[in-house]
Amino acid sequence: MNKLATAINEAAELSSEMSMQKMGSNLLAKLTTNFFFIKEGIYNLDSNKVAVTLTVTDPLEDYDANQMFTKANGNHVATALKNTIINTIELFRQHPHPPNNMFFIIAIQNFGREISFLIEEKFQFPILVINLESLSVISTLEQDEVLRLYKYVINKENFKTKVDLVYFDELDLFFFYRSQGYQFRLPLDSEKAALFLRTNTGLPLKQEAFLHSRVHVVPSRYTNATIEVSSVYLNSLIPIFFCNVPKEVQNEYFGFAVEVTSSRWIWVVPKKALNNEYEMKYYYLVIDMLTYWIWQVASLLKDIEQLPYETINVEVNLKAIEEWEQVPINYDEECTPFYITGGFKNIICLDIDKSFTTLLSRADNLGEKQIMMHLLQGMADMFEREGIILDRALLLDGLNKVMFPLEKKKIILTNPGLSELTPIGTLPPFRPVQPEDENFLLMEISNFVNEKFVPSESLTEKENLLNEIVGFLFQNLEKETALFEPSTLINTLVMYNDSAVKKRMTLDLNAPAFMACFPEEDYAFKQIEKETKELNQASVAIRFLIEYAAASPKKGSRNFTLESLDRLIAIASRIISLGQESDLIRYKLGEVDIIIDNGVFSTRANKFADIYNGFHNMIIRGNVHQRIAGFKYNWIDSEDDITEDESTDVQFNAGFVKEFGLSYIEFLQLAGLLLELSIQKEVPIVCEPVEKLKLVAQDKYGVADAVFNQFIALMSLSMRSSFINPGTPFQKYDVWPWRFNRELSYLRRPIILQDGFIIFSYNHLYNSLYYFFNLIVNGTFKAKSLEMKQYISKLVNETGNKFNQKVEQYIKTDRDLIVKSQVKKIGKQKISGEKGELGDIDVMIINPNKQIIWLVECKDLNRASTPFEIHHELCKLFVDSEKDSCIVTKHKRRADWFEKNLQIVLSNNQIQINNLEVWKVRPLIVISKSMISPYLFNSPIKVISFEELVEMEF
Repeated sequence: MNKLATAINEAAELSSEMSMQKMGSNLLAKLTTNFFFIKEGIYNLDSNKVAVTLTVTDPLEDYDANQMFTKANGNHVATALKNTIINTIELFRQHPHPPNNMFFIIAIQNFGREISFLIEEKFQFPILVINLESLSVISTLEQDEVLRLYKYVINKENFKTKVDLVYFDELDLFFFYRSQGYQFRLPLDSEKAALFLRTNTGLPLKQEAFLHSRVHVVPSRYTNATIEVSSVYLNSLIPIFFCNVPKEVQNEYFGFAVEVTSSRWIWVVPKKALNNEYEMKYYYLVIDMLTYWIWQVASLLKDIEQLPYETINVEVNLKAIEEWEQVPINYDEECTPFYITGGFKNIICLDIDKSFTTLLSRADNLGEKQIMMHLLQGMADMFEREGIILDRALLLDGLNKVMFPLEKKKIILTNPGLSELTPIGTLPPFRPVQPEDENFLLMEISNFVNEKFVPSESLTEKENLLNEIVGFLFQNLEKETALFEPSTLINTLVMYNDSAVKKRMTLDLNAPAFMACFPEEDYAFKQIEKETKELNQASVAIRFLIEYAAASPKKGSRNFTLESLDRLIAIASRIISLGQESDLIRYKLGEVDIIIDNGVFSTRANKFADIYNGFHNMIIRGNVHQRIAGFKYNWIDSEDDITEDESTDVQFNAGFVKEFGLSYIEFLQLAGLLLELSIQKEVPIVCEPVEKLKLVAQDKYGVADAVFNQFIALMSLSMRSSFINPGTPFQKYDVWPWRFNRELSYLRRPIILQDGFIIFSYNHLYNSLYYFFNLIVNGTFKAKSLEMKQYISKLVNETGNKFNQKVEQYIKTDRDLIVKSQVKKIGKQKISGEKGELGDIDVMIINPNKQIIWLVECKDLNRASTPFEIHHELCKLFVDSEKDSCIVTKHKRRADWFEKNLQIVLSNNQIQINNLEVWKVRPLIVISKSMISPYLFNSPIKVISFEELVEMEF
C-alpha cells in the first residue's frame, strides 16, 4: 500500500506543479518532508513572498478495500501538515534573506475515500485548503495571474470577519468571488451576515475550464501509449493540442497534435530533446505553424482512417539552429531549405535549414507555403507506401486556397524586416489593471465619499465631489510611493511600461495575420479588442506613475513589489477615469450619475459612455484594418519602394532649431546614440551617468556639451518641488494624466533624469520618438516659436489639400456626375454674403439625373480621444464662438448662397433647367477619419468620414 500511496502522491505533485506554473509561479525548490504522503514545493510569488504547496494524498495506511464510505485518518494528516508548516516556517526564518510573507496552498487529492481534517493551529501566514481538481480549474481560467489566489485568500479572510461562510468546496466560493468581479461584496453598514453556497455552485467554472483547455487523453506519438493534452488556442473550434507536462520535462515531451479525425492524429514534434529556451522558441514557432496549416488542410486527409496506425509523427529538425538569428536577409528565389529525409512506417522526418528564416522576412506566406508543399508530398509518399493514393494536385490546390490571402502568415518573428521591436533583454509579462485592487480601492473611496456625499443634481457639486476624490487619491499616491526606494520604484515602473509598449507593438504587428488565420466567429477581433482595452487602461496608468515618481522627492527604503505595483496602478487608473468624468461635466458632454448603492460608490456617464464604447470598438476595428492595409510595410521585401526624403527641409530645420535649441540632425544623432547603447548592452532598461554619455556623444558626433544638455532637458522628466504645480514655463494641465498632448508626459519625455543618471528603455524611447514627430506632422504640436508655427501651418495646409484631392478623385470615378473642386465663384459671381466672401467649396458635385447639388466641405482633422479634446473637436465642428463661426455654420452659409443662386449655378454648368423647384442643394462635411463628435451632436449638416463616403451614393 505504501508503494501505491507514494505513486499516487507523486502523480498528484505533478498536477499541483503544473497548476502553479499555469498561474505564473515557477518552482524554486522541492523540500523533503517527513511524510511520504505530503510533497512540498516552493514557488515564486512576488519579490518579497513565496508560495508553498503541500500536496496531500491518502496515506492508505488503514485502507480496507472491503469497507465502503470510510475516511482517511484525518487527525494523522492534520498533525503531519501542522508539523510540516512549522518546519517550513522555521527553515525560512533561518535563511539569510527570508521572505516577508509565505502563502501555503494545501492541495488535496482523494483516492477512493474522503480526506477530512482540521488544522487548529493558527499561523501568521495565509493558508488555502483546496482539492487538486479545483486548483487545476482555477489555474486554467486564471493563467499567468500569479497573485490571484493569494489576493483571494486575503479577501476571504477579511470577508469571514463580517460573514459566516458555509460552503462545501473552495471552487464554489471562488465562483462566487469571481462572479462578483473578484470581490466579496457586502454592504458597508450591514451587521454580521451569513452566506450559504449550495454544493456544485462552482460547476460553471469546471465547464468553462474544460471548454478552454479540453483536457483529455489521446494516442501518444509512441506506440501503444497515451498522453494527456490541452488545447493550444483555448478555442473548441481549433483541434490542436499540446502535451500536459510540467516545464521541467517540456524539453523531452514538447509537441503539438492535430486531431484529423476522431481516431487519427498527426503529431509534430522535435526530432531531439530541446536544450534551452532559445531552441524552444524556434521549435515552438515552426511546430505551431505546421500544425496550424495541417489543420487547415485536414479535410483533404480523410483517407488517414485507412492507415494501420493511429498517429502520423512529423519529426522536425531545425539545422544549425544556433545561427538562425544571424542569417542575413538575402532571399534567393531558388532557395529550398526543406528536406524530407529517411522516415519509416508512420514517421516523416522534416529537416529545415537556417535559410528558411530569409523566407520568413517576406510580406507574404511563401516560406510557409513551400514548407507545407514538401510536408504534404512526404505524407502522400507515406500513404502510397501503405497502398493509398492521394491526389497530389488536389492537395496542392487545397493548400493554395487555404493560404489566401498572402498576409495569412502564422510565423511573425519578433523583429521582422523593418519592425520597430527589438528582442533585447528580458521583460516581465504585461500587467493589466487588477480587478481585486480596483475593488479594494473603490471601498476606500466609498468610505471617503460616505462622509461627504449629499445627493445633488448640481453639475458644479458633482464636479467638485469628483475633484475631491481625485485629491484623496493623490494623497494616497503620495503616501504610498514615498515608502519605496526611488531607483527600484522607477526601474520597475519603466520595465513594466516597456512590457506594455512591446505588447502593443507586437499586437499591432500580429493583428493582420491573426485576423486572416482566425476569422471564425469574430474570434480574432474579440481577442484584439479585449487586449487593446486592457493595454489602453494599464499603459496610461503606468506612464502616469512614472511621471509622478520621477518628479517626487526621494524618500523611502522599501523594495518595490508586484503587489505594490498592482495597488499603484489601480490608484493611477482611478485618478485618470475620475478626471475624465470631471471633464465630461465641465465641458457639458454628458451627464455623470454619482451612485451610492448600499454604501458603495460608483459613477455612470450615461449616454456618453454608451456612445463612446460603441465608437471605441469601431475605432479598434478601423485600426486593425489600417494595420492590414499597411502590413507589407513591416517586411523587407515590400513591393512598394519606401524611401524617406533625407534632404534637409530648410524651413523645418530652422523651425526645429528655434523651437528646441538644437538641430534636427543633432536630435536624431543623440536619440540614435541611446538606442544603439541599449542594443549594445543587450538590456531592456539602460541606466547610465549623464557625464559619461556626454563624452560618448562628443567623441562620436562632435556634439557640444550645451547641445547634449539641451537634448536631455527637452526629453527628460526630473524631480521638482511639486508634482501638481510644475511652475513656469509649464501649465497645470501638463501634469493631468487624463489629458492628451501634455508637455510633461512620459510619452513626450521618455528619459528619466535621477541623481546624475539617465534611465530609459529601448521600446518606449523608440515609440516616443515616433509620437513626438507625429505631433508635428499632424499639426497638434503646441509650438511656441513663430518659425515652427509657420512650418506646422504649411504642413496642415498641404495635408488638407491632399485630402481634398483624395475626395475629389474618388467622386470623379462616377462619370455620371459633374465634379469641380476649389469653387470660389460661379461664373463671375463670388460666393459671398453681407460680411464678405464665404469661402470656397472644396468639392461641388452635380447629379443631373437626380437633380441634386452636393457641396462637400473636406476636413482633415485629428481624432479626439479625451473629454477635453472631444469638447474642442465638437466646438470646432458645431459650436459658434464670439470670435469665429464653426465649420457647420460656415458651410451652411455657403449652402444658403447656392439655394438663392441656384439658377446661376446650373446655367454656368450648362444644365438645362425645366423646373428649378425639383433641384436640391445638399451640404455635406467629409472628415478624414471617424470622430465621436457627430454622434454627440445633432448637426443640421451631415458629417461623415471618408470610409462612410465610399459607401454613399450621390
